[in-house]
Amino acid sequence: YIDREYKLALSLLEQSKLDEAETKILNILQYVPNHPEILNFIGRLYQFKGDFTKSIKYLTEANKYDDTNPLIYYNLCLAYTITKNLDKTKWAVDNYIKNSPNNPNRHFTNLYISKLYFDTLDIKQTSKYYVKSQIPIFEQFAKLLIPRIYMSNKEAARYRKEYIDTLDYVINNYKKFQIDDANFLNYLQFTYCYCFPLSYQGRSNAEIFKKQCQMYRLIYPQLNYTSKYLNNYLTKTSEDKINIGFISNHFFNHSVTRDRMGVIRNLPRTQFNVFVFYYSKPNDDLGGFVWDSENTNIVLPDSNIYERRSIIENQKLDILVFCDIGMAPDTQWLSYSRLAPIQLTTWGHSDTSGIDTIDYYMSSSYYEEEWAQENYSEKL
Repeated sequence: YIDREYKLALSLLEQSKLDEAETKILNILQYVPNHPEILNFIGRLYQFKGDFTKSIKYLTEANKYDDTNPLIYYNLCLAYTITKNLDKTKWAVDNYIKNSPNNPNRHFTNLYISKLYFDTLDIKQTSKYYVKSQIPIFEQFAKLLIPRIYMSNKEAARYRKEYIDTLDYVINNYKKFQIDDANFLNYLQFTYCYCFPLSYQGRSNAEIFKKQCQMYRLIYPQLNYTSKYLNNYLTKTSEDKINIGFISNHFFNHSVTRDRMGVIRNLPRTQFNVFVFYYSKPNDDLGGFVWDSENTNIVLPDSNIYERRSIIENQKLDILVFCDIGMAPDTQWLSYSRLAPIQLTTWGHSDTSGIDTIDYYMSSSYYEEEWAQENYSEKL
């Protein structure tokens, strides 16, 4: 009976029927209250439901009855990372590694620790745990973690040279670093916008960022995607509206919203169908100003880049505006795809993207010199 019900609960979880899975597994727990596998299942289930307090409670109980099970430590690592408990994450990672002697990729979990350090802008510790992951590409990424403040122009130039040298090395030896489909999503979540500090050094970054684009296309070939609806515009007539989309992680009380909200709100709806892609529904005045315009508002799921890419693609856009490439990883990765015939970026992160699927950079003659095109990979 227990085995049959457990398999049913597992099947429900795999079908994302979380409430039904919860009811069934909690019923099983009444018969075997001290079973570590059941307790671990419940802990993982609550992670899918977004309740990490309950997750930690049941996983801790599971660990009490089986302190050698690496899967329990891995799930605790996930929960402690989400709740930003650095010490507990380190403890869970250390125990996962100790109890997984036959797993050649067991050091991967050090990337969870690196994430917590990166979130606090501690690049030295982020770099340390990148290296401890023993994953070749992250050992190289550790060299791209450059500071935001420099003591001199000479120091800034030294970091720029190391950045370029690292890009060149990975490009020239990319087959050593290329990530397969099985590891792509796991590794991408720990890959950040390393180039962000370069934009505040007062130097042109076009060549560096173009080189960076080349590197990512080689090591993460899964980013290279072209929409099946790309030629949809060919069937349009002069009477059809233009489908235009805007995407950002920052549609709330943020400078990106201040820059874009007037354009989004004031585009003539007689000529444009406006789509706005969010990462969460805004709950403040500026975000609400965008949301309450005459748009098709779409909140992208907290799942993976494949699903988000598919949702955007299915809107059959003619133009896609990336409001802030370089400010957040996910929009940066999405911009490596060709999801609309015309793709552009603009002030949000006020620097070129270097990405060859971004066609235009929208700026102003008030801000740009006559020779400014050389600072951009896009048509200015």
